[in-house]
Amino acid sequence: MTGPRPELENWNELRSTARTIDERLDGRLGIVVCDVGSDRAIESDPDSDPLVAIRSRNRFGAASVVKLPILYALYRTYDGRLEALERRHPIAPENRVGGAGLFHLLSDPTPTVEDLATAMIAVSDNAATNELIDHLGFDAIDEGAADLGLEGTHLGRKMMQTPAVDPSLSDLETDRASPIESNGHRYVNWVTPQDCAALLSDIHRERTLSSAAYERLARPLAHQHDGSMVPRYLPPNAEIRHKTGSLPSVAADAGLLTVGERTVAYAICCDGLERRGDGVDAIAELGEGVYRILERRAEM
Repeated sequence: MTGPRPELENWNELRSTARTIDERLDGRLGIVVCDVGSDRAIESDPDSDPLVAIRSRNRFGAASVVKLPILYALYRTYDGRLEALERRHPIAPENRVGGAGLFHLLSDPTPTVEDLATAMIAVSDNAATNELIDHLGFDAIDEGAADLGLEGTHLGRKMMQTPAVDPSLSDLETDRASPIESNGHRYVNWVTPQDCAALLSDIHRERTLSSAAYERLARPLAHQHDGSMVPRYLPPNAEIRHKTGSLPSVAADAGLLTVGERTVAYAICCDGLERRGDGVDAIAELGEGVYRILERRAEM
């Protein structure tokens, strides 16, 4: 997916571009863009009217985007006693899995609970994520998602906890629900673009937690280190808080993008990919489209 990118002027053109990309993509594309700064803002209402929506309620392989409901569950659990997040919390040996992050490379890290949350989002640290899953428990994460009405979101296993990575495990030990499949690929952690937008809308509008909890929760989202997707073609000073996800067959990016006085929640998910890079490129192109439309409208 190379060559000149179209200059998009409105949401209808972005929707048309997304459909064209979807047709040529070897896999599935889902996108939702919602205004969270006006009366049209998406909340937990499933009938809210998004600016752009394609397969917005379909379940997609989540990759690391599933770390967003873990982040929310952490601050939901600690709301009212946020100082406890500063306690030291060592990472158990069994949680030091590879993949993204740094903690698995350090011999004896003793991060705080909030350090784990920062690493989980900013550098997508899998060891930090697994430690937080153990610390919170699957039930608390499920309850947090349920409180926000995220019916298409599911954390089925910890990061890198598959029979392929650890032959001592079986599917029954790692899967907490029936997997979804896309183009021959199987996923046990899944989200919908709509659910991602609802969670991000809650963060922006501070609906369910205290302002202090949201202020701390949002910090790592503003320091996401993966700039390969939506931020790729944006100005360096673009105001974006987001989380990316990546597997060999998955590319996803969900976040809050602000231009001027307007903020949108977006989620762009691709799964069932034979070439992950095609999904990454598609998300970068669509992310630029969202930004340019917001920029054009801010100048009017």
